[in-house]
Amino acid sequence: MSSMTQWARWGAVVGSGLVAGYAAVTVKGIGESVLQPWAEKIWPPTKAEKLLPGADPADHPEKMPPTVIVDRVFEKLTGDQPQDEVGERAAAVVHWGLGLSFALGYAVVRWRAPGVGTGWGAPAGLALYAATHGSLVPALQVQPPPWRMPTSAVAWEAGSHVMYVMTLDLALRAVDAMALHLPIRRR
Repeated sequence: MSSMTQWARWGAVVGSGLVAGYAAVTVKGIGESVLQPWAEKIWPPTKAEKLLPGADPADHPEKMPPTVIVDRVFEKLTGDQPQDEVGERAAAVVHWGLGLSFALGYAVVRWRAPGVGTGWGAPAGLALYAATHGSLVPALQVQPPPWRMPTSAVAWEAGSHVMYVMTLDLALRAVDAMALHLPIRRR
């Protein structure tokens, strides 16, 4: 493959990863708002459990991992807490940055190993949950490990990660299918 073709393919992979990532992060956010009340009806958390970091995005967004991370970094750098608006924007950047970064990585892996992704959405979503909220986030002491979280929080958070990767996989397949129908100018 020529270097120009290689660069064009990299551009297509990055572009499709960003488009699919945007769709997936959006669906994950919507999914959390739908899954949280549903899970809390099945496994009602106590008032104390809802105050745990990462347990209640609806009523305690300030205790969600991206916000906690931003607050810690900001305090370390400035010695103070960020103003609400600054903290909210920075937390959104962290949330979207992580979501889009994973999407780009997933797109590259699918390109290099074409069998990856086909039907892997649910297991990959659970693996992503285990790698983040199940291990890294508790290791950073941003939130408790899943066995110390309310069952409802584990259910909606893991479910939203499954929705994220399933959407990512479907969106990447859709972009791939559309790309097959684009006219390609040959030089």
